[in-house]
Amino acid sequence: MQKIPKIIHQTYPTKDLPHPFATITTRLQALNPDWEYRLYDDQDVKTFIAQEYGQEYLYLYQRINPCYGAARADFFRYLVIYKYGGAYFDIKSLCTQPLQDIIREDDEILLSFWSPDSGYGRGWKELTWSKYGELQQWHIIAIPQSPFIKLVIDKVIANILNYSPWTFGVSSIGVLRVTGPIAYTQAIFPKINTYVCRFGPFDQDLGLVYSGLEAGLHHSQIYKFYYDHFFSPIILPSQKLKYLSWYPPSIYWKARRIAGKIKRYILQTVATF
Repeated sequence: MQKIPKIIHQTYPTKDLPHPFATITTRLQALNPDWEYRLYDDQDVKTFIAQEYGQEYLYLYQRINPCYGAARADFFRYLVIYKYGGAYFDIKSLCTQPLQDIIREDDEILLSFWSPDSGYGRGWKELTWSKYGELQQWHIIAIPQSPFIKLVIDKVIANILNYSPWTFGVSSIGVLRVTGPIAYTQAIFPKINTYVCRFGPFDQDLGLVYSGLEAGLHHSQIYKFYYDHFFSPIILPSQKLKYLSWYPPSIYWKARRIAGKIKRYILQTVATF
């Protein structure tokens, strides 16, 4: 009997999915008709956390700046998989074959890296020790109470409690460090030989697809708000510290982004002469 429960979890701010995402979720369900499908909107997420983890965890979730929906979705995916197990997919992601053909009876968690030619997941200074860079967490397929996922939850909570925009950063890199794949990899990798897991080693080896969107369409074009466009802190500060800790780092990181663009433009211009 398969250890991983036959439940697919996904989340989106509302149940009214944009057509491109709705098409993908329909394909995912059609491939897995014997799997229970659960789509959680923002209110469902809050209700789940409050009921299954309590007000302390809900407080931590709500400390995550709401403009960074990706970070809130990160924290939720760890909590829901730890509670119920099953397969979590980002709303744009899916599989190329039925999950019953991907998952083995004795699997407890599936792990994978980005393929070397994908252009993703490498170059982070925090993960120089990892040959293939970050572990993917746009899919999480695991048993309930996975010790690996517990490590990730503990890591993310520590990051939330110890967050500083000066050290963790803001915008997309801040999300990657606080709740995303950098935190996921940092939590799991030291214990990779301690608990049961199976490597892909890459997503395509497992029959998983990062984006099922049509060629030329990026998910950032569909989202009303995309986390890479923001420069406020990932974690909301206390009221006492708000005006001291919020604005200076935001200005600093935005200035760095602009300076980087100017530098690249100058280098490209010089290269044409």
